[in-house]
Amino acid sequence: MHELTIQPSEGSGPSSIDAEAGGVQEYVYLIGCAESALVKIGRSEDVSRRRTEIQRMSPVPLTVLWSHPGGAELETRLHRCFGHLRSHGEWFHFGEEDPIACVQKVVETGTWSPPTQTGDLAHIRADSWWEYVEHVTNRATQAAIANATGVDKVTVWRWRAERATPKPEVAIRLARAYGRPVLEALAASGAITYEEASVTEVVVERGISDIGDEDLLAEMRRRVAGVAQ
Repeated sequence: MHELTIQPSEGSGPSSIDAEAGGVQEYVYLIGCAESALVKIGRSEDVSRRRTEIQRMSPVPLTVLWSHPGGAELETRLHRCFGHLRSHGEWFHFGEEDPIACVQKVVETGTWSPPTQTGDLAHIRADSWWEYVEHVTNRATQAAIANATGVDKVTVWRWRAERATPKPEVAIRLARAYGRPVLEALAASGAITYEEASVTEVVVERGISDIGDEDLLAEMRRRVAGVAQ
């Protein structure tokens, strides 16, 4: 992985996105090990000093891989864009992708698309239910998630703090609320396995959104049982 540091530039084009207008200048940065795809996306007024602070807690040498003028808005945009790659806190694992190139594309164009949905699903398989929820909801507030799924905020808090998992009908409501495949959500919740989730979804004359939760679960279990035989 190569290192790239973008210095402050004049103007208000894409390369100056979210730059502070007056006052103390902040920078959004990538800090990591040049041999690893795991990087920290953060912001600081003094990136070099911030790297030194993080280095004290790291067993491997860290470098500033990239920096760009920007504050909370740009940092949040990057966190949301790469939320499905989040490892922990502000650390993101880009796998075989070049994190510098991916982040630079977001800064220049405002968009970035994962290479394939298959890789994305494989990442979801490795995560907890809460990691899945954060991904599909784009890190929405607990209140917004509770409202979308019809549960109270305490339940959502338990998903995060206690790594609790939902009832199947709640996982289905979350999938429908955020436009995700129902079987994917059920597998992420632990209600079924990912092998079972690979079964083609039920094809019926009615739209799937018109099927009751109990009917959908019953039909799904019937199809999975048939595959297991």
